[in-house]
Amino acid sequence: MTRFAALVLALLQGGESALPASGVRVGASVSPASVRVGEPVVLTVRLQVAAGARVRFPDAVDSTERAEPLDPVIVVDTLRGEVREYTARYRFVAWRVGPLRIPLAPVMIERDGRQQQLDVGPPPLEVVTVLPVDTTLRTPRPARGIFTKQATPWWLWGLGLSVPMLLAAAWAWRRWSQQRADTAPVLSPEQEARAAFEALEALGLPAMGEPTRHAIAAAAILRAYLAATRVGDDGGLTASELVAALAPQDDDPDARVRALLERLDAVQFAGEQLGAEQAIALAAEAQALCLQAATARARRGGVRA
Repeated sequence: MTRFAALVLALLQGGESALPASGVRVGASVSPASVRVGEPVVLTVRLQVAAGARVRFPDAVDSTERAEPLDPVIVVDTLRGEVREYTARYRFVAWRVGPLRIPLAPVMIERDGRQQQLDVGPPPLEVVTVLPVDTTLRTPRPARGIFTKQATPWWLWGLGLSVPMLLAAAWAWRRWSQQRADTAPVLSPEQEARAAFEALEALGLPAMGEPTRHAIAAAAILRAYLAATRVGDDGGLTASELVAALAPQDDDPDARVRALLERLDAVQFAGEQLGAEQAIALAAEAQALCLQAATARARRGGVRA
């Protein structure tokens, strides 16, 4: 095979070409030859040089706005008699659509004390878009002017009208709430205690597995009633302090009150759990003592129990 025939065969197989430099042959190929934006590409550079020469390939393709290296260069060399063959592979991605000339710095060859820069001249690469084909048929709208007069959006008008209406509604609701609070009937202690006991019964705590809370709540109602009608306190006294502060009266069951409140204080603060029947009995005792105290108060001052 003649030298010219070998050169033609190299061009057909790998895109190789002989350079004027004596004893040096270089060629490059790219795979694949057409890629989409962001897909990896492999550039392969093959170099034949005399065995005594030193070759230094670029570390990677040049990083530009159109190409970005992924890995450092991988170089494999093989000695074939007096010729050393080098194969360098560069892996990178392309970011812009259109034909791309791969940016690769020259290969440095040093022999006989002289240095030579060898331009590889890699083949061009075609980079295609990742968008669907039909998008290329769309015509973009013309650019708007810098200063455009736009009508006020309808929702701004609606917001401007709704704010005063919301403020007026809030003011009317507040006035109605204040008037309702001013006209609400004032309940007597007896009426408040009776309503509290009825609400407690409606909860049905013993049936829900909370008998201890049922008894403690009943004791709290009795304590609040006695503090309001006999002591004038807000209910912050303990059972002993409350009974001690009660004015001595023959018709009030203070001993029973003390026993009940001290018993339920011990249950509340010691964490004791009551059974359903026991809790219902203690709550009934508290309600009976409250009714008895209200009856005695009504006899003394003519208050309706």
